[in-house]
Amino acid sequence: STRLASVSVDGTVKIWDPSSGDCLQTFSTGNPVHNVSFDITNSYLHTEIGTIPLLYPAPISIPSEPFRPKYQGLSISPDGMWIRHNSESVLWLPSEYRPNHSVVSGKTVGMGTINGKVWICKVQLSTS
Repeated sequence: STRLASVSVDGTVKIWDPSSGDCLQTFSTGNPVHNVSFDITNSYLHTEIGTIPLLYPAPISIPSEPFRPKYQGLSISPDGMWIRHNSESVLWLPSEYRPNHSVVSGKTVGMGTINGKVWICKVQLSTS
């Protein structure tokens, strides 16, 4: 890959051009993110809370506050209260099901709760 992603405990993600040292994009996920990977085209960043479309290759001006990305496909809301599709809330999570840790892969969401329970759901979205 020709890009590097760095993450911070406050949920800030930065995309870098390692050859020049330029920061190409900065955004906030709203939650700490521990696992990130680029898709094969370097157009999307996969995280454990959803997939984020990236705005480069053209460097953009970096705002003083990182923006919140619009997730593609399934994701978990920053407050952990919703499963979202394309950043729209589609399934409200009762408090006992809210994630302490989560992973999103395709149409499947896995969550580990604060009380140690793990649950996995497959999301089938209606086309009507």
